[in-house]
Amino acid sequence: MNKLENQIDLQIESNRNKNLFHKDATKTMHFAQTLFDEIRNLKGLTENEVNVLIEYTCEKVVEEFCRVNQYYSFGEDDKKRLKDIYRDLYFDIIQKKIPMNLLSERHYQNLKSWVEES
Repeated sequence: MNKLENQIDLQIESNRNKNLFHKDATKTMHFAQTLFDEIRNLKGLTENEVNVLIEYTCEKVVEEFCRVNQYYSFGEDDKKRLKDIYRDLYFDIIQKKIPMNLLSERHYQNLKSWVEES
């Protein structure tokens, strides 16, 4: 699990200082191949382990949004919706039915919508 958490940290770092609201954001922001591969190869995780992974991811994402803009404030409902976004994303990656570039575009659009609605 620590290896995956490190990959999540690297993913967030790779998109640091990129503007989610820039018109070409979904083209400049992308998944790190190593993280994508790690998630795609997940097998046999318990529901609790998946929840821990989602919780970790969401914590880090919220921290990063608040680092970028100190005026962001996310309530419990916002955080639940964010967890749903990541649960769906992880499930889609593991299912291997959608190419990485399309998942990436859709994910960043989902994040953008989440911030706008929060």
